[in-house]
Amino acid sequence: MQPRRPQGIVLISVLWVLALLSIIAAGVSANLRDDAKLAGNLVAAAQARHAAEGGVQVALLALLAQSTPAGWQAGDAVHELGIGEATVRFTVASESGKIDLNRAPEGLLEALLQSTGVEAGTRRSIVAAILDWRDADDSPRPDGAEDPHYLAAGKRYGAKDGAFESVDELQLVMGMSAQLFRTLRPALTVHSRLAGVNPQAASRQVLLALRDGDAEDVDQYLEQRERRRQEGLAPPPFAPASGGPLARASGPAFSLHAQARLPNGASAHISALVDLRPRDRKARVRVLDWRHEGPELFQPPPGDGRWS
Repeated sequence: MQPRRPQGIVLISVLWVLALLSIIAAGVSANLRDDAKLAGNLVAAAQARHAAEGGVQVALLALLAQSTPAGWQAGDAVHELGIGEATVRFTVASESGKIDLNRAPEGLLEALLQSTGVEAGTRRSIVAAILDWRDADDSPRPDGAEDPHYLAAGKRYGAKDGAFESVDELQLVMGMSAQLFRTLRPALTVHSRLAGVNPQAASRQVLLALRDGDAEDVDQYLEQRERRRQEGLAPPPFAPASGGPLARASGPAFSLHAQARLPNGASAHISALVDLRPRDRKARVRVLDWRHEGPELFQPPPGDGRWS
């Protein structure tokens, strides 16, 4: 007769099996929760992205509907609407309110760098390098940079000796740091095709360059411009401190930026650059650039006078 297996050993084995099954079940449950959370995040991100795209489309339709879109040119004015569960804020700015890298005179470029705090010597060399980059000859200006200077600095390319095709190309210019480029980028364009700047459409950063950094005067002008915009009146006159070039035309190119935010905190940006007078007469709009990035539009909070 076989001896009976102690019941205690059987009970311990059963408990071990139950413990292992519990661990497996907990792991499966955790994975399911993680998968569900990931899926929820992906859905929220897609909702925010599509809401931001909707904001850009609304801004574009509003722009096209106005024969004289002066009320939409101020880049600091933020507009708000609801799309589904998302709150969407957007800006519309004429490229004429920016400094054109291909047309701006030396003094205007230097004023922009000065307004951002760039030291005088560095300022002169960067401006000279920009001018050497865009001109057709290979003769360097004093403090400038042509092909030999780039090669000596270990760069495999030389000065382009041609027009900037995009603002991003400025990063290749001798002396331009990544940090300085990020600071300058919002104030620059290659699509206004104007030597001067339209103050009706200019941002605070550009106006500071035109007013030699006089923040008090610039802020007063911005307050007057926004107040008159809300009242449906023409913008106030603006006189640059140094007599720099101004432009009165708005031009066909506009920057649109929308940011969508969901109640759960999901957020998305869309920035588009559009041409309202494309060469193809069959199309009303040509998209020149489209990016999933842009400045934060949900700070500062509503009520500070910039929101409409």
